[in-house]
Amino acid sequence: MLANKSFTDGDIICIKLINGEEIIATFKSIETDKINLLEPFTLTMNEKGLGMVPYMVLAEPGFISINRAHVVTTVAPRKDAVDSYANARINIAKQYKDN
Repeated sequence: MLANKSFTDGDIICIKLINGEEIIATFKSIETDKINLLEPFTLTMNEKGLGMVPYMVLAEPGFISINRAHVVTTVAPRKDAVDSYANARINIAKQYKDN
């Protein structure tokens, strides 16, 4: 894995996987063989253009670990991506609260 910068607990990061997927998530920690994330989202196309959906649609929101062998790079996201991520997290939280 190529890490472009050191991240600390709570940082918002972007991860590019070897299969081409991009993930934006809250960084929690890194271990020898995995990166631990909170509420990861990925990009999708919708009627309004590019949107974000939970990385694991069928999973409860929360922690997930990504095998470091599947990571190409990690970077800090653009401000507009961080804002979109924050809105996506709020919307998912509202959906779970309403159900």
